[in-house]
Amino acid sequence: MDRNVDSRFKRRSVLKALGTGLAGMSTVSSSIGAAEQQSPQTEEQADALMKAARQVGRQRGPQARVEFLRNHGIPTGIEKAEFSFPEEKAEEDGASTQKVDCVEPTQCDADIQVYLSFSYLGDLDQYYAEAMMRMRYLYTYSGGYYHMLSGGEDPDDGLGFQWENDHWEVRSPNDLLDSTEGDTHIDWDDGSWNQQGLAFKVHDYNMCVDNGPTEDTYEWTPYEYAGVYLVQGDAFQEDDAVTASYMHTWKGTVSTFSVSFPAGISIGVGNNVKAEDFQTNPNGDTLRVTISEAYPQ
Repeated sequence: MDRNVDSRFKRRSVLKALGTGLAGMSTVSSSIGAAEQQSPQTEEQADALMKAARQVGRQRGPQARVEFLRNHGIPTGIEKAEFSFPEEKAEEDGASTQKVDCVEPTQCDADIQVYLSFSYLGDLDQYYAEAMMRMRYLYTYSGGYYHMLSGGEDPDDGLGFQWENDHWEVRSPNDLLDSTEGDTHIDWDDGSWNQQGLAFKVHDYNMCVDNGPTEDTYEWTPYEYAGVYLVQGDAFQEDDAVTASYMHTWKGTVSTFSVSFPAGISIGVGNNVKAEDFQTNPNGDTLRVTISEAYPQ
């Protein structure tokens, strides 16, 4: 995608630590020790602590964010997924049936990284699910135009949180903005919430462009986040989990996304959309964190 735009960019600090492990699904951590510090006593304290943890995540990565939370009295579990762009994305037309997940770390690099974490706010009897993601891109300038050779494209991508029907509930059903968190290029998709989850819009093109041109080398955007505060629902069970799914789009228009469990994220309202759902790796493993990973052990 080419855009004739002002060549003056405000460069952001780019996190360049590229994880080249299995570009499918891998458990970063599942065992959580009992935290020594007291967990937040109010929702305001919880929100402030999560904000501080995000800064740690942006500067040092999602795993450092989790360690920060554990050290501040919030047990947290985390899972990681990495995906490659589909080959069809580079073509003008034609449907691709090839599996697009990159599963050979010696042969390819990931283009999208998504980390799902699940935290237990014990004193509040609440939970917090957060997805941190970033995108690898190549954005160069030539002939008076900037060219997105690889990376985000219109329309928006979708990021979903899912759970079994009525097993979880947002903490403020009458005020979804109080229950959700979004970043500079990630917004809650108004109207996507139901009893099985909710979705966010990821403005992936702007996420890449606003980070600035890359010259002739691939760069990663800074990590951005989406999150939701939860409480136990009427059908809650002790082995419950929260899952996440990601949909990358590169053609057409998308007005809304929708989510369901266990299917994941899908297009709610759209037209002529070309997209790929990255909910699972080739083995069918879902980006999922269980409640046992969010309780002190």
